[in-house]
Amino acid sequence: MKTSLLLKRTCRYLCFLFLLPLFSFAQQSSRPFTVGIQSYYGFLLRHKPALGGITQGHPFGAELYYEGIKAGQQYWEKAYHYPSVGFALGYFDMHSPKIGQMIYVLHYLEKDLAKGNKGALKLKLGYGLAYCTHPFNLEDNYQNIAISTRLSYALRTALGYSIALSDNLKLHLGLTITHFSNGSFKIPNSGTNLVMANLGLSFTPQSKKIIYQTVALPPAFSKKWIVNLSAAFIIKEFDLPGGRKYPGMVLMANLSRRLNYKSAINIGLDGAYNTALREEINRDSTIDPEHKPDFKRVGLVVGHELFFNERLSLLTQVGVYIYKHYTSNIDAPIYQRYGLRYHMNKRLFGTMSLKSHFGTADFVEWTVGVNL
Repeated sequence: MKTSLLLKRTCRYLCFLFLLPLFSFAQQSSRPFTVGIQSYYGFLLRHKPALGGITQGHPFGAELYYEGIKAGQQYWEKAYHYPSVGFALGYFDMHSPKIGQMIYVLHYLEKDLAKGNKGALKLKLGYGLAYCTHPFNLEDNYQNIAISTRLSYALRTALGYSIALSDNLKLHLGLTITHFSNGSFKIPNSGTNLVMANLGLSFTPQSKKIIYQTVALPPAFSKKWIVNLSAAFIIKEFDLPGGRKYPGMVLMANLSRRLNYKSAINIGLDGAYNTALREEINRDSTIDPEHKPDFKRVGLVVGHELFFNERLSLLTQVGVYIYKHYTSNIDAPIYQRYGLRYHMNKRLFGTMSLKSHFGTADFVEWTVGVNL
């Protein structure tokens, strides 16, 4: 099965993002690091009833990872209480002949929420790419409505607890949610949401020699309200699998205010011009051809931007439609946006984000914007 040109370009872009920290590790090889292994066991969250027909048991898997320990050379490392930035290579057996296995690579940040003498409560946020061994196929795998492309996006949130067994060795246990989806670039695309318990071990060489810096100074930032204007390109498949892909655009205008070094809040409007939705309306036999509803949409959004450092941030937004004349089969009254934003300078930024209606992806947005 051939992978689309756009997905290939997406893969190259994400791989570039993955490799950036690796270059940093290579240049600063003397920095402390951790290596580890995790095992997973859980279930597939059935956010659509049809998913029940393709799961036959409990998914399980394993993962190898490498983490660079940030010891405070830059202020953001100190502000996040010396987090770890890592890469994970993993494998999930979905316990479903219709989906097969998912092989994935993740880039993530993990930080302590609370820490004691022998243990720590940790939060992990990650993104990456996944390869599906049995995607949807019209000839012999038409029941797989979850994954229709070999390559998919991967998102992860994890809450865990680590216990020190010795100076160098730690035991890890926790709860992980991993989402796989192609962002409706190709249908069907219900996506998968895996809720899994994890158990693992990690090893940190020379952990006693780690010196945590405390003298880094915070960069200057303004707490004034600013205007963010941006435009996103989208592309989405409609109708039968393998059919035409329809482009579109989302225009966004937000007011944003920095609360502190880590956080900013935002509120604004989205205007979506989705030609795949227009085509869906044209083919809807229940609609009077003389009175077709408008396919354009406007939403009111509120959100939060979590700054990892001066360049990279995590954008989360919740939106409600204030102008919508047609309801498609994946719609909900409320939608969500999850994205990674890269600030090129104080004015310009780029964002890769996923818009979804709860567990179902609507489309991926490739955004460029300006701060006024």
